[in-house]
Amino acid sequence: MIATPTSMASIESHDLFNAVITALFTVVSGLFLYLLKGIVDDVWISHVRQYRLLKSEVAFTLVKYANVYMNVTQADKATEGHKDAATDLREVASKIAAFAVIRPKICWMVPRKSLLIEVEKELIGLSNGMFTDVDISGQREHNRQSVDSIQKKLGIEVM
Repeated sequence: MIATPTSMASIESHDLFNAVITALFTVVSGLFLYLLKGIVDDVWISHVRQYRLLKSEVAFTLVKYANVYMNVTQADKATEGHKDAATDLREVASKIAAFAVIRPKICWMVPRKSLLIEVEKELIGLSNGMFTDVDISGQREHNRQSVDSIQKKLGIEVM
């Protein structure tokens, strides 16, 4: 078969059309994937990253103040170390509570909201439990149980 000028123009326009469609499809699919990546990052990945940072901050605070919350004292004999530890533990608890509020409903890599609230309550209890006027050894045991509970719920080992 001999190619005529009209059949060659038809073939060239068909090739050009296919090239434009292919380029358009490539651009649209690339844009779609870029937007999908942004949504996944905003909804899940950033929350997982933030949770891991909070988890490490809890571990750091528990190790930093272990000698303080395991040496319970009477409220009127509290040292600056006890006051600093109480403040820092309460601050970490506040961060956990704030994170629980913004936690996405569907995020299997971050503990559920109720568990985060339990950890927050344990941290506040630990903060409050450094001072007692009643039973120092009982409070020390309660603090140890609180730390064990926090470690178990967050999946960390610090001591």
